[in-house]
Amino acid sequence: MPLDIRLEKLRFLIMEMRLAMRLAQFAPTDADARMITRHVLIRAADFISHARQLRKPLQQAGYDTGAFNDLKEYYAAEFKKYFQKVRDRLSAHVQDIELEEVIELWNGTDASKSEFFVEGAAEIYRSLASLGITDFPTLTDFPESRDPAFEAALQAYRASGRKMQTVEMGADPLAMTRPDSTALINTTPIHARAGHLALIQRWMVAQAKLLQGFEAFPNVVRILKARMITDLVSACDCLITRDVDPGAPQRIDGLDALLAKEFSQNAIEQFKTIFRVVEEIAPYREIRNKVSSHLDVNIDVTLEDLLKRLDNIDFEAGLGVYDKLRQVFEKVCRDVLFLCSYLVDGQIINGVLGSAKGTDTVPFSDREQPGRVVPQPDRMEDCDEAYSAKLEEWLTGESGTRERARSAFWQAFLHSPIVEEYQFVESLPGGGERRETHRVRQAHRFILGRLESETDSNRVCGILELTRQCSSGAPDELTEILMRFARNPRSSPHMSAIALCLGDLADWSNLRVRAYLTAGMNVATSLAVYTRMALLRIFVRAEGIARINRRPPTEAFSDVLGSLTVGLGPRAKLKTKIFLASQFCDQQIATVMQPFEKDYADLQTDIVGLVGSLAPAEEAARISEMVRRLVETHDYAGICLYLYDELKNSNLDVVVRDLIVMTCHGIIQTAHHDQSRRHRCGCFLRIERYKEALGLADSLARSNPDNPDFQILLAHVMTCLPECQDAARSLSGDIKRRYKLSDTQLAAIEAVSSEEQR
Repeated sequence: MPLDIRLEKLRFLIMEMRLAMRLAQFAPTDADARMITRHVLIRAADFISHARQLRKPLQQAGYDTGAFNDLKEYYAAEFKKYFQKVRDRLSAHVQDIELEEVIELWNGTDASKSEFFVEGAAEIYRSLASLGITDFPTLTDFPESRDPAFEAALQAYRASGRKMQTVEMGADPLAMTRPDSTALINTTPIHARAGHLALIQRWMVAQAKLLQGFEAFPNVVRILKARMITDLVSACDCLITRDVDPGAPQRIDGLDALLAKEFSQNAIEQFKTIFRVVEEIAPYREIRNKVSSHLDVNIDVTLEDLLKRLDNIDFEAGLGVYDKLRQVFEKVCRDVLFLCSYLVDGQIINGVLGSAKGTDTVPFSDREQPGRVVPQPDRMEDCDEAYSAKLEEWLTGESGTRERARSAFWQAFLHSPIVEEYQFVESLPGGGERRETHRVRQAHRFILGRLESETDSNRVCGILELTRQCSSGAPDELTEILMRFARNPRSSPHMSAIALCLGDLADWSNLRVRAYLTAGMNVATSLAVYTRMALLRIFVRAEGIARINRRPPTEAFSDVLGSLTVGLGPRAKLKTKIFLASQFCDQQIATVMQPFEKDYADLQTDIVGLVGSLAPAEEAARISEMVRRLVETHDYAGICLYLYDELKNSNLDVVVRDLIVMTCHGIIQTAHHDQSRRHRCGCFLRIERYKEALGLADSLARSNPDNPDFQILLAHVMTCLPECQDAARSLSGDIKRRYKLSDTQLAAIEAVSSEEQR
């Protein structure tokens, strides 16, 4: 019986190696092929361990094991020579290797050597078959190998590579081995560990996508679950130092220990105090140690028992734990300046068509790869057909596609053929004027034509947003296009959107734009809000840059502000000054606000004063004091939420309702801190826009894994949506199990549970 158990495990290891190798042969890229081949290496090491366990019982049973032993030890020696370090430090664990060596080792993980160890294991197994062992299990392949659906899935996987040639940012230690990738050289222990975490994130994303494509094939699912559980544990060990003997081979300093030498207080340390890391990772570490990185050699544990453990582990919960670890890593990268570059790992560098052929890129296989996609340069020709296709990508594509389309139009607005020249006249102080020749290009004319011919309102708004997103390219020419469109009667439903775009495109010297926007201030619709906002943004952008460059002021901020609020009553003035002040929270305006700091402070004082004069006399002091505190943090979303909660049942109910709605619409800008984002979430909740609130709450929870309050907020918002009730219950349970909650937090999550039951 013990011999049967050992032989069954040995056969299983070969079958998994064969299946993993088959997957690797159909990978869409060499990087993906090597990622999958890690499983071959892990199982090859397991094969050596299990084969060595067989020699003694076979000899005791009277079998001649000489040939078997010679083959096994030759196999083991070759594995140690080529793959032992890759198995130990890039597969079963993720640990330190010198840069030059890691590139050599990773590139050396190729198809020919990997197949040698797959077939070598099969040859050793066949040598056992020749011994005439009773009931010897025949070596076969998993059922997938004979399934046409599996073959179709393999072909689809091979064809799933990136179709457009792009250059991406690479912060992981293997970036130099990938074509069309930049590489961040990790020269310090902290950067090396951050690079390891970036690498694991790449693998987790790729393996999760692969798992979706092969979810119908249980033996492939087992391989991928095994790899992802191993990578989950490796991520934990790279982030948080494991409590093991300092001399143990698996001991490494996690990012927490390395970073604590520089910053004793950081997001990882906070996370460790409130999250039950050891308890949450323990079941997955057990699977890693017994199944996924080492197949248990214990003859008291059958293969069936081991596979049952893997099948029954709560895999989704494990992915949830990994998400928390990843979120903590991302938060510490946001907080620590010299780690910020790891946040851009994997991002596409738009406008760059490809990199020079790297000397460190080596193909996984020398064989032909029929069906593998060869990325093509993503060039947009200067013709309406190409513009139309790229515009469709902008309007309907996912985020990466949209950004590539935006970049293509940004280039076209600068470099497409000139089709028209026009004169721009700028009035100068003292009565003079300056004339400039501007050029309308083919891409500009195409956009104008589409704006004038498009009948779908959402698509028109999308095209207008494209022009706004290209404000750093040729803003004057785009301004001209928008002004021409504004003369078209069909533009009337889109005047607010045009004003919003002009606010980020036009120059203060363009009197025609200012006249157009000033006229819009006089209408009794939301257009008056957008035109006021646009005029302030244009003035601050243009005047701010001029003053930073030591040019004399052309107009006083107070005069411009006065022109934007003239004729308004106290209530309208309060709303206007709040949404105008909030514009300084926008990054484009904040970068040039230094010359206006005193003006901005005066504007904030005006807001506090207006609140005090409008609030009920008996509450004015208290309410205005809270508004003052919120103003100090630039939290205009918080001001609107607070005023709504305090005054919604007063004679100011319409005003505070308008403020809430303006915050939700983005007219009132949200400050770049969590308090303000949380208050905006509250604004959505007050007007029962639960899906938008859910998006904000989810973002807050993801960016603050070390703060249970934001996790509880997410659970609360989820209870507001019937379709999220089950997820809310699950999340509430996760929070109570994973986090060390205070009494207040425990009461809050219990209250959420009560809401779910209602």
